[in-house]
Amino acid sequence: MIQLPEWLQFGRKNKKDILYDYEFEDIHTYESGETHAGVRILNGPYKGLLYAYKKVQLITDDKNDTCTTKFEWVPFQNCPESESQDLYDALGDILMDIMDKNPPNSDTMAVSTPAQTGD
Repeated sequence: MIQLPEWLQFGRKNKKDILYDYEFEDIHTYESGETHAGVRILNGPYKGLLYAYKKVQLITDDKNDTCTTKFEWVPFQNCPESESQDLYDALGDILMDIMDKNPPNSDTMAVSTPAQTGD
């Protein structure tokens, strides 16, 4: 695990209002009792969509002291017939809202770096 740089303070500079209400829903409970949670959208054109974030990356830009988010997701119920930029933006907005309410830190996430190539 790589520690988050001290200069990286999570928080969006350009926050916008979230247009979607959502709630967490248990998708799978493991033998250990740990659960895998999904997100259900409660309103708007994607109402009823149940999905989970599969992979979330925070990509830092040291030069500009910024960070962008890239993610993959897995639909479980009520998936739209086709993916659109609007859907991806909605899922991204929800992800950012979740992260705003539960800021990532070096204890809750690992930061990956590009693999080093050998000679």
